[in-house]
Amino acid sequence: MFSATLSSSSHSRKRPALAFCVVSALLYPFSSYVLSQNMTQTLTISVPANQRLTHTGIQLKPGMTIQVAASGFIEAAGEKDARTEYHKVPPEGRKGLKGSFPVPRAPGLGLFAMLENGRTVFVGKGGQMTLRERMGWRTALRDQR
Repeated sequence: MFSATLSSSSHSRKRPALAFCVVSALLYPFSSYVLSQNMTQTLTISVPANQRLTHTGIQLKPGMTIQVAASGFIEAAGEKDARTEYHKVPPEGRKGLKGSFPVPRAPGLGLFAMLENGRTVFVGKGGQMTLRERMGWRTALRDQR
């Protein structure tokens, strides 16, 4: 299971504090969650390996800067499978595995985010982005082998 933490801030010039997350067995409820523009907030979402999509219900506003930090690992093959690249796969995926969905040039089995506007971005172990338009952080997903 991957765990992804989103931190938001409306101050695009000010880098938000890095968010550290703990792998959790709790699933984020399927409700709408609006991250405030006026303060830094942190939200942790668990992304199970046995689900293709994890719906977050998060709404983001223009000008927000979000910081994503992901941790944990998934088992992408059965216990008896001898292919080591499919065991203990981190959020950044495996470079030796070619991804095909949703970002062909990204490592296979990595953590991705699908935004409400249809844009899909590779998350991996994390990163930062400033939003130009209102959008929802609709889903977190992992590449299928």
